[in-house]
Amino acid sequence: MPGIRLPKDDEEQSRFDEAVRRGLGVPLEIYVESVIGRTPDADTVEVIREWIECHGELFAQSTELDIREAILNHLRWLEFNS
Repeated sequence: MPGIRLPKDDEEQSRFDEAVRRGLGVPLEIYVESVIGRTPDADTVEVIREWIECHGELFAQSTELDIREAILNHLRWLEFNS
């Protein structure tokens, strides 16, 4: 399960930032594309980004967000409401 959470503290945030600078991170747009099999529109990426931020604020690190499932749920919601 591809889970995602916010860093626990400043030290973990620093390690994360360094990993991204070294090219070890994957941009959200690229990850979403790998899940859905096509280039996502900017609105979809922004909604997923907001879900990630809200999840961190609401659950205060107590649970991971299954990002793949969140992406697929959003796409199902879009299809249902179109």
